[in-house]
Amino acid sequence: MRLLLWIYVNLKPLFKQFPITVLYIIGLPLLIGLLMGNMLDDLFQNPIQSEPLTLCIIDHDQTAYSQQLTDLFLNEPLSDSIHLTNEEASATLTIPRGYEEMILNHEEGELVLTANDKKNNAFLLSTLQQILDSYHEQLAMQLNSDKQEALNVLYEQGAIETKYVETPLSLTSQTYYSVSMIGFFVTLMIVTLTGAGAKSVELGTNKRLAAAPLKKETMFNYDFIGNFIYCFICLLLYTMVYRVLHYSFSGPFLLLLISVISTSFFIVSIGLFIQYTFSPKHGYLVAYTLFFWQIILGGTFLPNQVTELLSPTYYITHLFENYILSPTWQNIGGPLFMTTFIGLMFYLITFLKEKFFKKAV
Repeated sequence: MRLLLWIYVNLKPLFKQFPITVLYIIGLPLLIGLLMGNMLDDLFQNPIQSEPLTLCIIDHDQTAYSQQLTDLFLNEPLSDSIHLTNEEASATLTIPRGYEEMILNHEEGELVLTANDKKNNAFLLSTLQQILDSYHEQLAMQLNSDKQEALNVLYEQGAIETKYVETPLSLTSQTYYSVSMIGFFVTLMIVTLTGAGAKSVELGTNKRLAAAPLKKETMFNYDFIGNFIYCFICLLLYTMVYRVLHYSFSGPFLLLLISVISTSFFIVSIGLFIQYTFSPKHGYLVAYTLFFWQIILGGTFLPNQVTELLSPTYYITHLFENYILSPTWQNIGGPLFMTTFIGLMFYLITFLKEKFFKKAV
């Protein structure tokens, strides 16, 4: 009962200012993230994931093997990425007379591949050339071993699509900024918690609380729980806006909930460590140092793989990145553990300090 009363008393003024909090702490990162995500969409475009290639095949051989080569582009998975056409195409493949004879006699021959799209010449030629090379390697294996399985690799296992057409999973502009703004949100909440502690000192409420018939470590735990609930609600609202808009965080809700809980624990652990360890003046200095450190080195506004390891929210960023790209326990487990471990470490430091050392008030 005492815990519930303490939480109510401490959260009541916070929830009175909740509309301002929504606009400032949640709305600002959301607004920046949505605007940046839409404005810089081209920065995250991958040329391989753009419009399908169009290919015109001119068959001068008109044999079974030349038809088989044509059929290669008519079957999945290549048909999803390369469309055959008799009209103007991105590239033209010319099959010369005698192509089948060259294949059967294991002679070297020449297919003529011409890129008609001047903007993507290198990309088109490289992609199609490697597809054709792989096809003829597998065809030679089939003829030498007389095993149909060798050629089936091209059709059933999707070796060509996997190697040359599919790209590694990557964030879109919207998903990138939904994650980068979490780093911004985390450091902003730490500044807010530090400011709440400074306000308590300014108003003298910290002295009145210190006079309560409670142990210091108990008051710290009560304070921790109250702030944790508040941070959890704010961060959950932030992620749910993106989820409802279908922009980001669309994986299993349980994994998202656990990630939000771990991140909230991290925020409160760091924020109360600063609040309980430093004076208001020095606490503000530490909190704002983390805030600007995150903005400069954490890739908040532009991707920066060189310095992201130095970001104070490095593991949190990777936790939500992995959740977006592949929402499984295996992928989020590492950064989830590190985020929780760092939060637990700062929680224990502050708890032990309150239990065994006097705090100047």
